Amino acid sequence: MNISHSGHEKYLTCPFSYYLHYKEGIKSAYESVNLAFGKVEHEVYAEYLMADHRGSSYDTGGAFKEKWKEVTETTTLQYTSGNFTPEDVTAVGYFFASEFPSAWEKTGLTVHEDAKGLFIERSYKVKINGSDIHRGIIDLGADTPEGEFAIIDHKFVGAQSPHWFAQQSPQLKSYQIFVEESATDGKKIDKLGFFENIKRKVPARKGQSLGPQICMPVLAPAHDQQTLLAHKQALNWSLENIKKGRFPKTPGSAFNTPCTLCEYRGYCYESNKEGLIFPDEKRNKQVSII
Repeated sequence: MNISHSGHEKYLTCPFSYYLHYKEGIKSAYESVNLAFGKVEHEVYAEYLMADHRGSSYDTGGAFKEKWKEVTETTTLQYTSGNFTPEDVTAVGYFFASEFPSAWEKTGLTVHEDAKGLFIERSYKVKINGSDIHRGIIDLGADTPEGEFAIIDHKFVGAQSPHWFAQQSPQLKSYQIFVEESATDGKKIDKLGFFENIKRKVPARKGQSLGPQICMPVLAPAHDQQTLLAHKQALNWSLENIKKGRFPKTPGSAFNTPCTLCEYRGYCYESNKEGLIFPDEKRNKQVSII
């Protein structure tokens, strides 16, 4: 079987949620606005970096407006925060897209290029044991002004992470494994980090409050092999549990996490199917809690 970083994170958060999503194939009828927002911004950033490398012009702000308009007209979005209106989300997204070119220039980074082309939105599948596959997509590979090779993930978050997070992030550990154990890349990584975009409302007037912000990437040293082996072991433990059908419900110690943000909350505790899409062949199947 294969597992992605997001799938593994879902299993660790709540195995039963993983079961409903990946085993039963039950999906939300609505797309999270945060997920849709991130997809569009990733597209704009990637397209800008490719155009910039070619020396071509690219209107990042205009591209965001066009792409986001299409999303809002064709997708039923779920807004989980009452603090952000649809207008707020559009304004923040336009800010990020418009400001990214200047933010990128300030980093001094250049997009890494190899025999496969520019290292942008690159997909990976690597074996983590005899047969199981760990898969994912890396946003960006870049060369630093010091000549080091860095793997960078674009993040759109509500608050800036502490300085140590890049060093501890399981996601970045997976990314290092993808690149260094790839049959076609096998390239040594020097740095890992996040390019964080902090989602705050755009102030009505300049200087009125702290608005959205694009932070400079914080890069941490790549991991040693012992750390990567421990990460692969954690993945293998989860895969073993999945294969053995271990999917317990795991609400946290507080009522508001992780259940409040789970798309299966109503179905899990009240058998309420509202807002969920069931595969036709499984619609009448009894869900078992193992």
